[in-house]
Amino acid sequence: MGRLNRYGQIKQIILILKPMKIFFETVFCKIYGLLKEEFNAMGLLTVLLSINIFTVVGYYKTLFMRESSILLPLVYEIIIVIIIGIIDWIYFLKGDRFRLIYERYKQNPLMSGTKGTRITILYIIMTFGMLVSLIWLARMNIKNN
Repeated sequence: MGRLNRYGQIKQIILILKPMKIFFETVFCKIYGLLKEEFNAMGLLTVLLSINIFTVVGYYKTLFMRESSILLPLVYEIIIVIIIGIIDWIYFLKGDRFRLIYERYKQNPLMSGTKGTRITILYIIMTFGMLVSLIWLARMNIKNN
C-alpha cells in the first residue's frame, strides 16, 4: 500500500513539473533565438535561475529570520550557481539536446510567437522586480532595527 501511495505522489510531482519544464524550455528557446549561441543562452538562464533562488533565500532571511542581511555566504552562492549551471548544461546542451528542444519549440506557433515572447519578458521583469522589492524590504528592515 505504501508503494502505491508513493507512486501517486511521484506522479503528482511530475504533473506539477511538466508546466515548469515547458516554461523554462520556452525561456531558453527565446533567449537562444535572440543570442544565436546555445552556451550564452544557457548561461543567461543560469543567471536568472540563480537570482530567483537568491531572492527566495533573501525573502526567507528577511521575513522569517528577521535578519538585515539578504545575502548568502559567497561559497554557498558559488555552489548554487555551479549546481544550476551543471543542471542546465545536462538538460539543454549535453548531446545537443537543445536542437531537439528548439525544433519542437519552433513548430509550436503559440509558444514561438508573441505568447512565448510575453512569457519570457514577464519572467525577466518579475525576476528583477522581486529582487528590487527584496532590496527595498531589507532596507526597511534595517531602518526599523
